[in-house]
Parts: sequence; structure tokens; C-alpha cells
Amino acid sequence: MSGRRPLGAGRRRRPPAKVLARRWGALLGGLGLAAGIPAALASAPGARARPASAGGAPSVGLAAALAPWRLPAPTSRPVVLALAGRIAVLGGLTVGDVSTASAVLVDPRTARTARSSPLVEAVHDAAGALLGGRAVVFGGGAAVSVATVQSWQPGASRPIGELPTPRSDLGAATLGRRAYLVGGYDGASLPAEVLVTTNGASFRPAGRLAQPVRYAAVAAYRGALWVVGGEVDASGTVETADIQRFDPATGTARVVGHLPVPLAGASAFVLGHRLYVAGGRLGATASARIWWIDTRHGVARPAGFLPAGRADAGVAVLGGRAYLVGGESLPSGQALRTAVVVRVVDIRRA
Repeated sequence: MSGRRPLGAGRRRRPPAKVLARRWGALLGGLGLAAGIPAALASAPGARARPASAGGAPSVGLAAALAPWRLPAPTSRPVVLALAGRIAVLGGLTVGDVSTASAVLVDPRTARTARSSPLVEAVHDAAGALLGGRAVVFGGGAAVSVATVQSWQPGASRPIGELPTPRSDLGAATLGRRAYLVGGYDGASLPAEVLVTTNGASFRPAGRLAQPVRYAAVAAYRGALWVVGGEVDASGTVETADIQRFDPATGTARVVGHLPVPLAGASAFVLGHRLYVAGGRLGATASARIWWIDTRHGVARPAGFLPAGRADAGVAVLGGRAYLVGGESLPSGQALRTAVVVRVVDIRRA
């Protein structure tokens, strides 16, 4: 959700890709880094990603390929959740940067997609979690950041509460029966407070981030929340490479490492007992890289490639595979109908 004055209901504005490219080109050129950044964010050379070593484990890597199904309409920045053997794609931005209330169910086994009952309120840049067997959509944006919390199930959607303050561009992760809300934008600033809920209707503070961020990749892993990259300014022009670890037991966070390059709008997921971050953007460049986050050493190691650069996708893990759904291609900013399937492979047999 952009911090700039909205164009109208259901829309958001951000600097044109060419403007962002000029800003980053000037900055990186001045730092002598312009030549190194594109290499780190380079797309895979071909329609299919090659399995690549996940660093420190040369026999195991990841492979990624386009899924054999497409969304009914291009969608960026949706909430994506695994629900009862299917993938639920809720809200997001569609053609013309318009927020949608659309709900789509995907069965990866049959490659079938079907529209379902929509959300009560059209939002993008929201966060989502499963609580009590139902999908819960937290906040998000339309013309402005909102505080609405929506419960969704096939055939039924209703508002169930409100966040303490409006918040968009946030992430969510579940530990046990608790959902934690991390980062985001409240319409004026980036709140550092981490919120926790068990029902989506009441919230309490769980602690604070070391560095407030929006558009971070967020996942739960080994009893902690991992917050990777993101933007650190309200204007949406400065990305960070920080890897933050939030400990729910103490309510404290610290920066434990860094990505090779700053990234925002990436997707975090756990496969094969490892934490990965895929895609994302730096200015007007979309990344196709998949990184293994070596949480013991605070290091990001190359783990593979997406078929092409992709930012602001929703992600869910189902049946031992990660699905990156929708998102944007850059520098056009065009919303995507496609999804990428990521799986663990034994590269000795590839």
C-alpha cells in the first residue's frame, strides 16, 4: 500500500518503474555497485529453473517451474493460504492496479481453479493466516490502509474484528495456535510493534522488531519468526538486506545476518526443514533468485532460480511443495496470472 495520495477507491500509486530505475541507478552508480546488483538479481537462463545446490549440502537443491494452471485474472499482492488440500487466493491487485475482493480456490492435483465467494472488503497488501480451520485476512489497503479483519471460508466471508490501527504491507506467520503480525505501514509510518492473536478478533503486543519494515518476507521457523528484507521508509524507495529473528518467548528481535543484496516483496517458505526466500525486487528489478537462509550463521546461500523474476507474489506450502502465486513482473509492474511450483530435488539424480 503506497504512502502517496491515492488516485481513487481501490487503487494505489507508486513511482513509475523508470523513475525508480533512475533513482537506484544514480545511487548504486555513486557507490560503485551498479554492476554487481543485476548479477545477484539475474533471472534464470530459460523457461525452467535448474536445480542448484543449497549451499553446504551439495546433494540437495531446489527446482522451480511454472505451474500447469493459471489464475482466472492477473493478481498481485494477494493473500495465499493452503486450506483443506487446496490453495486459496484472496484479494490482491488486478488489472489497472485495482483492489479486488476475489477469492479463487486451486486444486494442484487436478490443476483446476474455481472462483469462490468473495471477501467482504476488497484489499491488497494484506496478511493472512489459518486460525481454527478458517482463513483470516488482516488489514491491507484499498484507497488507504485499513484495520479490517476478515474471516473467509468457501461460501462464507465476514468481518470479525479490527486491528488496533490500520496496517497494510504486513506479513503474518503462525506458531502453534497463534498468528503473529509483523511489519507494515499504518498510513504514515512503519510500526515496529509485533501483534499476536488466537482468534483474529483480539490482539495484544508481542514485542518489537529491531528494524521496522514493510513488504518483508515473513515465515515461522524453529520456534521463531524470520523477517527478511523489506522496505525501511514510508515512501517505498529504500530496501534493506536485513535478516531479522524475532523470539516470541522474549518479545525481542535482532538482526542476525544480511542478504547479498537488499530485497522487498520477496516470498518466504519452509521446505525440507529449511527456510528459503524467493523472488522480490530492488527498485525496478525483479529477482529470480532463491536463497537458503542459513539460520545458524545468518547467511543467505544460493539455492536455485525461479523461471523468471517475480515480486509481490503470495506463497503457500502444500504437499511438500511451495507455490508462489501471482505477483508482478518488472519493470512493467504487470500483474501475473501464473504460479511457480518449487520443490526439493536430489541433484545427484537430476
